[in-house]
Amino acid sequence: MKRLASALLVWLILAISASGCSPSQGASQNSDAGENGASSESPVEINMIAGLFNEPPDMGNAYWSKWEEMTNSKLNIEWVDSGNFSEVYNLRLSAGDIPEISALFSITPPIWEAIFAGAYYDLTDLLGDFSEHPNLRDNVPPDCWLYNTAGGRIYALPRNRSRIDPIPYIRKDWLDVLGIPLPGTIDEYADALAQIVKSDADGNGQIDTLGMIGHDGKLPTSNFIAAFGCLDGAINADGTQYAPVFTDEYRDLVAFYRGMYETGALDHEYTTANQSSSTDMANSNRCATYQVAAFQYFDFETNSRKIQPEPDPEIAVLVLEGPKQKALQIIPGYQGGFYLRADLPEDKVKRILQYFDLTTSTEVSDLGYYGVEGVHYTQTDGTKLLTTQGIEEVNTTSRGVGCLAYTKWGKVDNSAASKEYNDKRRAETAIYDDEGKIDLWGLGILYSPSWIATWPKYEKEWDATVAKAVNGSMSLEEFAQYQERLRSLPEFQQAWKEFAVAYEQMQSAKN
Repeated sequence: MKRLASALLVWLILAISASGCSPSQGASQNSDAGENGASSESPVEINMIAGLFNEPPDMGNAYWSKWEEMTNSKLNIEWVDSGNFSEVYNLRLSAGDIPEISALFSITPPIWEAIFAGAYYDLTDLLGDFSEHPNLRDNVPPDCWLYNTAGGRIYALPRNRSRIDPIPYIRKDWLDVLGIPLPGTIDEYADALAQIVKSDADGNGQIDTLGMIGHDGKLPTSNFIAAFGCLDGAINADGTQYAPVFTDEYRDLVAFYRGMYETGALDHEYTTANQSSSTDMANSNRCATYQVAAFQYFDFETNSRKIQPEPDPEIAVLVLEGPKQKALQIIPGYQGGFYLRADLPEDKVKRILQYFDLTTSTEVSDLGYYGVEGVHYTQTDGTKLLTTQGIEEVNTTSRGVGCLAYTKWGKVDNSAASKEYNDKRRAETAIYDDEGKIDLWGLGILYSPSWIATWPKYEKEWDATVAKAVNGSMSLEEFAQYQERLRSLPEFQQAWKEFAVAYEQMQSAKN
């Protein structure tokens, strides 16, 4: 963090010297001749780093040409593989090499440090009452501008996504082969997986099916962390509040995963998995369960069908009862955000805000999900179905450079699937939006400067220790002692006080 702060400080000094302006305000230029020399009516040049989830796109294809036309923009995108994005970006950040616009998946401690070191543009005053940016006012998720702030200021424009994401699924066709009913509790779920991985349910003549897989090198606790009550926001007797991983309930969660590891229900290689490799496993008929957005189910079934014609691959949505409550977790309706570099001229920032407001319109968002009618999709009785070109050009990557209008079913509907298929998935997943819990701590919504300063020092050690407790190389008693030792440190004690204050302020603001 010290190296990061030093690099950012040097970068800011150089940027201020070069621009001759305050990084918080930007340099004012003639509105008819912006930074790129174009008139205000000419396309705004957008230079951005963004995540790559599919094959590198052809930026001159029909989809991207239409996107640039509708948003009056010229896009220069540095695509970085989603599995390595955080590592690549953090290295850039520590070197002070920040792109004009950063499309970030989440707000991690290094990002918080960069925000308060002055690396990103404070957009609060330019957004104002949003009267000049009505789409960013009206087409965002509930409580967006309550959650998406830092110290009460706005530094990011939201990557709007469905709140329903991710969801655990299970291969129902394999359950049926083995005569196992659809699990209704997390214990039934763990037992079902243990039976699947010891069988040849996929009929390939080998015992090679994986159970639960991860995707970011950490314990895949989404949804299950809610089932154990870790996201309930309990205030301790001394008025402090722990981050979810430091709660007593988290110990029980670790014990649950240890049991899954022992039976093989949890893939032993989960610590080495990334999003790309796990998506490949799901697409290639390798795993029984994965926590991922529901819109991907159709693709997983379709691709698995090429490998396993019989029985017909079928994914079932899971709603599992846990020790405290159902295993239901949602995101705030956005994932990370778009951050603008602090030294950008004010006129350029205004043009960029216009661009992002357009990307939040229903028209551009519809393009983001379906593409151009007659080219990327056809429509029959109100149902849009992607063409072969649409499947190739309209995907997760193509939606990564704009806010998009918030839609409840944005990560449930698959644009290549039928209306009947999508309606079924909506009915199965609606309970997540109704009852799901949000991780206010892990997503950086609750601001604690002590947590930001302290957690990065222990995070890698923590992940390694959790892995030891799960794989059996450390006893659960030793893990409990380790957890207690860390949460008793003075710097963490201060963080627990700050979390409690931030939590109460958040609840008051919502009420």
